[in-house]
Amino acid sequence: MLILSWNVAGLSTTVKRINDNYKPGGKNASALSNFFALHHADIVCLQEHKIPKTALANSSEPLLLTNDYESFWSCCVDERRKGMNGVVTYVRKGRVVSANAAPFNDPDVDRQGRCVMTDHGAFVLFNVYVPCTSSGRALCNKMKFLNALRQVMCEQRKSKPVILVGDLNIARDKK
Repeated sequence: MLILSWNVAGLSTTVKRINDNYKPGGKNASALSNFFALHHADIVCLQEHKIPKTALANSSEPLLLTNDYESFWSCCVDERRKGMNGVVTYVRKGRVVSANAAPFNDPDVDRQGRCVMTDHGAFVLFNVYVPCTSSGRALCNKMKFLNALRQVMCEQRKSKPVILVGDLNIARDKK
Protein backbone atom coordinates (compact mmCIF):
# COMPACT_ATOMS: atom_id res chain seq x y z
CA MET A 1 0.00 0.00 0.00
CA LEU A 2 1.34 3.42 -0.96
CA ILE A 3 0.38 6.48 1.10
CA LEU A 4 1.37 9.90 -0.20
CA SER A 5 1.30 13.11 1.85
CA TRP A 6 1.64 16.56 0.29
CA ASN A 7 1.14 20.13 1.51
CA VAL A 8 -0.30 21.65 -1.65
CA ALA A 9 -0.64 25.22 -0.26
CA GLY A 10 -3.81 25.67 -2.33
CA LEU A 11 -5.48 22.73 -4.07
CA SER A 12 -7.12 24.73 -6.86
CA THR A 13 -3.75 25.94 -8.14
CA THR A 14 -2.26 22.47 -7.78
CA VAL A 15 -5.13 20.90 -9.74
CA LYS A 16 -4.67 23.48 -12.50
CA ARG A 17 -0.97 22.61 -12.77
CA ILE A 18 -1.74 18.88 -12.75
CA ASN A 19 -4.39 19.41 -15.46
CA ASP A 20 -1.78 21.23 -17.55
CA ASN A 21 0.70 18.36 -17.24
CA TYR A 22 -1.33 15.16 -16.66
CA LYS A 23 -4.15 14.95 -19.18
CA PRO A 24 -7.03 12.59 -18.33
CA GLY A 25 -6.42 9.01 -19.49
CA GLY A 26 -9.99 7.87 -20.13
CA LYS A 27 -13.53 8.98 -20.83
CA ASN A 28 -14.45 9.60 -17.17
CA ALA A 29 -10.97 10.19 -15.74
CA SER A 30 -9.85 13.43 -14.20
CA ALA A 31 -6.26 14.61 -14.42
CA LEU A 32 -6.04 14.41 -10.62
CA SER A 33 -7.15 10.75 -10.46
CA ASN A 34 -4.83 10.00 -13.41
CA PHE A 35 -1.96 11.65 -11.49
CA PHE A 36 -2.71 9.48 -8.43
CA ALA A 37 -2.86 6.33 -10.58
CA LEU A 38 0.44 7.18 -12.31
CA HIS A 39 2.07 7.26 -8.90
CA HIS A 40 0.29 4.04 -7.82
CA ALA A 41 -1.18 5.83 -4.81
CA ASP A 42 -3.68 4.00 -2.65
CA ILE A 43 -4.13 6.90 -0.24
CA VAL A 44 -3.26 10.55 -0.92
CA CYS A 45 -3.32 12.99 1.99
CA LEU A 46 -3.25 16.67 1.09
CA GLN A 47 -2.86 19.53 3.51
CA GLU A 48 -3.68 23.24 3.25
CA HIS A 49 -6.21 22.83 0.43
CA LYS A 50 -7.70 26.28 1.30
CA ILE A 51 -11.15 25.46 -0.08
CA PRO A 52 -14.18 26.73 1.86
CA LYS A 53 -16.81 24.11 2.67
CA THR A 54 -19.42 26.04 0.67
CA ALA A 55 -17.27 25.73 -2.46
CA LEU A 56 -17.25 21.92 -2.24
CA ALA A 57 -20.98 21.72 -2.91
CA ASN A 58 -20.42 23.64 -6.16
CA SER A 59 -17.15 21.92 -7.02
CA SER A 60 -16.76 19.78 -10.11
CA GLU A 61 -15.32 16.31 -10.54
CA PRO A 62 -11.59 17.28 -10.68
CA LEU A 63 -11.56 18.00 -6.93
CA LEU A 64 -14.01 15.38 -5.76
CA LEU A 65 -12.83 12.54 -8.04
CA THR A 66 -15.55 10.18 -9.14
CA ASN A 67 -13.47 7.42 -10.71
CA ASP A 68 -11.32 5.18 -8.53
CA TYR A 69 -11.07 7.39 -5.44
CA GLU A 70 -13.36 8.79 -2.81
CA SER A 71 -12.49 11.89 -0.83
CA PHE A 72 -12.85 12.87 2.82
CA TRP A 73 -12.65 16.60 3.57
CA SER A 74 -12.08 18.80 6.58
CA CYS A 75 -12.61 22.49 5.88
CA CYS A 76 -12.08 25.52 8.08
CA VAL A 77 -15.44 26.87 9.22
CA ASP A 78 -13.97 29.54 11.50
CA GLU A 79 -15.39 32.83 10.16
CA ARG A 80 -12.07 34.62 10.73
CA ARG A 81 -10.06 32.09 8.70
CA LYS A 82 -12.57 30.83 6.10
CA GLY A 83 -10.83 29.48 3.03
CA MET A 84 -7.65 28.72 4.96
CA ASN A 85 -6.21 25.45 6.24
CA GLY A 86 -8.09 22.31 5.25
CA VAL A 87 -7.06 18.71 4.71
CA VAL A 88 -8.42 16.10 2.33
CA THR A 89 -7.73 12.38 2.16
CA TYR A 90 -8.28 10.61 -1.15
CA VAL A 91 -8.57 6.82 -0.91
CA ARG A 92 -9.15 4.13 -3.50
CA LYS A 93 -12.84 3.25 -3.36
CA GLY A 94 -13.91 0.60 -0.88
CA ARG A 95 -10.91 0.91 1.43
CA VAL A 96 -12.43 3.10 4.16
CA VAL A 97 -14.59 1.73 6.96
CA SER A 98 -15.39 5.20 8.33
CA ALA A 99 -14.13 8.77 8.23
CA ASN A 100 -14.33 11.66 10.67
CA ALA A 101 -13.54 15.31 9.91
CA ALA A 102 -14.18 16.30 13.54
CA PRO A 103 -12.41 13.60 15.56
CA PHE A 104 -11.60 15.76 18.59
CA ASN A 105 -15.16 16.39 19.82
CA ASP A 106 -14.02 19.94 20.55
CA PRO A 107 -15.67 22.58 18.32
CA ASP A 108 -12.80 25.06 18.83
CA VAL A 109 -10.30 22.56 17.43
CA ASP A 110 -12.49 20.73 14.92
CA ARG A 111 -13.76 23.87 13.16
CA GLN A 112 -10.22 24.78 12.06
CA GLY A 113 -10.28 22.09 9.35
CA ARG A 114 -6.95 20.60 10.34
CA CYS A 115 -7.62 16.86 10.63
CA VAL A 116 -9.33 13.98 8.86
CA MET A 117 -9.30 10.57 10.53
CA THR A 118 -9.98 7.58 8.30
CA ASP A 119 -10.44 4.02 9.54
CA HIS A 120 -9.16 1.45 7.05
CA GLY A 121 -10.03 -1.66 9.07
CA ALA A 122 -6.47 -2.77 9.76
CA PHE A 123 -5.31 0.72 10.79
CA VAL A 124 -6.46 4.29 11.43
CA LEU A 125 -4.88 7.17 9.51
CA PHE A 126 -4.71 10.79 10.69
CA ASN A 127 -4.10 13.43 8.01
CA VAL A 128 -3.22 16.69 9.80
CA TYR A 129 -2.17 20.28 9.19
CA VAL A 130 -0.75 21.49 12.51
CA PRO A 131 -0.90 25.25 13.24
CA CYS A 132 2.35 27.03 12.43
CA THR A 133 3.49 29.25 15.26
CA SER A 134 5.93 29.42 18.12
CA SER A 135 4.80 32.17 20.46
CA GLY A 136 1.95 33.86 22.32
CA ARG A 137 -1.73 33.03 22.01
CA ALA A 138 -1.14 31.22 18.74
CA LEU A 139 1.23 28.84 20.53
CA CYS A 140 -1.60 28.02 22.97
CA ASN A 141 -3.81 27.16 19.97
CA LYS A 142 -1.08 24.94 18.52
CA MET A 143 -0.57 23.12 21.82
CA LYS A 144 -4.33 22.66 22.24
CA PHE A 145 -4.45 21.05 18.80
CA LEU A 146 -1.44 18.80 19.46
CA ASN A 147 -2.79 17.70 22.85
CA ALA A 148 -6.20 16.91 21.33
CA LEU A 149 -4.49 14.98 18.52
CA ARG A 150 -2.39 12.97 20.98
CA GLN A 151 -5.45 12.12 23.05
CA VAL A 152 -7.55 10.85 20.12
CA MET A 153 -4.59 8.98 18.60
CA CYS A 154 -3.93 7.21 21.93
CA GLU A 155 -7.60 6.27 22.15
CA GLN A 156 -7.57 4.82 18.62
CA ARG A 157 -4.28 3.01 19.26
CA LYS A 158 -6.00 0.85 21.88
CA SER A 159 -7.79 -1.09 19.13
CA LYS A 160 -5.51 -0.89 16.06
CA PRO A 161 -2.32 0.64 14.66
CA VAL A 162 -2.31 4.38 13.98
CA ILE A 163 -0.56 6.23 11.15
CA LEU A 164 0.07 9.98 11.32
CA VAL A 165 0.80 11.97 8.15
CA GLY A 166 0.69 15.63 7.31
CA ASP A 167 2.36 18.97 7.79
CA LEU A 168 3.42 18.96 11.45
CA ASN A 169 4.96 22.46 11.39
CA ILE A 170 7.53 21.43 13.95
CA ALA A 171 11.21 22.30 13.66
CA ARG A 172 14.11 20.99 15.68
CA ASP A 173 15.52 24.48 16.19
CA LYS A 174 13.94 27.91 16.46
CA LYS A 175 14.89 30.05 13.50
